[in-house]
Amino acid sequence: MERNHLWLLLSIVAITSARGETNRNCSAETHEETYVGELQKRLAAKHTAEHELTELLLKAKIIAAAAGTTAQKLQAQAIANLYQRWIDKERKTRRSAAITELTALADMSIHMGRHDALKPQVTAAIRAVNEADTSGGGADVKGITLVGGTPGITQSKCHITEYIAAQNTGSKKSDWEKQKLSLHKISAKATQDSNQPGQAQVCVGNTGNTCGANGQYVEIKSGKLYTETAATRRNGADKTEPQDLKIYVGSEAQAEQLATLDNMLITATTTPALTTPCDPADQLEDLKFLEDSAAATDPNHKRLKADSSNKQNLQMTVKSLYSDNPSDFKTKFWQTFDDLLVPTKTGNEIEKKKFSAISGVEQLRQSLELAAMMAIIENDTKKPTTCTAAVAASETTACSKQLKKTDCKESDGCEWISDSEEIGNHCKDKDDKKEVDKISATDCTATEEGKCDKTKCDWNAEKKQCKVKEGAVVISSVMKAPLLLAFLLFKFPPLFLAEIC
Repeated sequence: MERNHLWLLLSIVAITSARGETNRNCSAETHEETYVGELQKRLAAKHTAEHELTELLLKAKIIAAAAGTTAQKLQAQAIANLYQRWIDKERKTRRSAAITELTALADMSIHMGRHDALKPQVTAAIRAVNEADTSGGGADVKGITLVGGTPGITQSKCHITEYIAAQNTGSKKSDWEKQKLSLHKISAKATQDSNQPGQAQVCVGNTGNTCGANGQYVEIKSGKLYTETAATRRNGADKTEPQDLKIYVGSEAQAEQLATLDNMLITATTTPALTTPCDPADQLEDLKFLEDSAAATDPNHKRLKADSSNKQNLQMTVKSLYSDNPSDFKTKFWQTFDDLLVPTKTGNEIEKKKFSAISGVEQLRQSLELAAMMAIIENDTKKPTTCTAAVAASETTACSKQLKKTDCKESDGCEWISDSEEIGNHCKDKDDKKEVDKISATDCTATEEGKCDKTKCDWNAEKKQCKVKEGAVVISSVMKAPLLLAFLLFKFPPLFLAEIC
């Protein structure tokens, strides 16, 4: 498996591996968990969905396995091969898009983590300490603490892996599609060494007016530590019937980054994974498709090599098989097989149904598995009967079995090759006799024993005649068998060898 593909699967595996876990920390989730969690769910669903051509690919494969003729099988296989190449080509682009989008989701999670940490700082303030008289002569120490104890530390425990598996994630889930990010920048509040109402400050002065008149009393005034202002890039992606979701950032640069990510990810969740049309009429430059289609119409189902000399003719073949108009492809090809009976399984029962009644990737995949298995079984059942009959017929009519001249008949394609004997192994197939004559005409014409090639010929001392050896005809027949087998293996793919024998 490619490294990027593995990375993608690991990134979204939580949507299945965590399914069914008990919801512990996300029943009252905060906004950031809801927002990122819902984005993750939608991206995971998008990038784990079947390719839109998968159903048609399975249908074409079923036809190739179950159709009644070799021509129909090849016609369907050409479509299946075309769709498979198309899916493989788009898979690379889709995988790249998935990695880009999931990386952006990880970036957004970082920003939401910053928000989660900044959110308590908005209300963080110094706790007030009442005035105290310092005239007693001893040191008077006052501790500085925050209002409410330690609100500057987030208490959220909900995390994305748990959120996407949780059955009950609070009321905000239903509002997710309306939530519009409203970006606010958090900054440290500036203070002055002068009496400023509302700022955290220590004053030493007169009782009742420690920050305004000279005296011996000390007092700590409460005030916030941070200020909140709308960021210059103040909004994320637009939403229908928007509900502002306030998100805190630490700088204008962070606001710009988060707004850009939000627009990108919201667009990604509403845009299907890349799929472009793949109609046969538009694939006339695909030479492999032209070659596959040609095999369906060739009388011997030979797969021609497509080149500039025959490309135009092969393109016409494609148009003839599948129509030159994409809108007519359904009628020209698919509907032709509506009544084709294909195997289906319900429970433990296997039955055949019309092809037009089967739909859905899972049902089609099951039917393809059954059709492929049944085709193998049927071919295996036919093979012994067909081949045995052919061999028996061949043995019955074999010229070499006739040992008498009277039984060696021309009507059976045989010829008696001996001029002097009427009994013996002299009855040969006429085609083999031609091979013998060919040898005789070139190599066994010598009139002297010394010039007679003993490797191919025999010398008849009585007649002083150089004749072809009797074994030459046998050698000729034996040589033909492997040559024929090599020809068949080259010309026919393994899928159809069972139909030949």
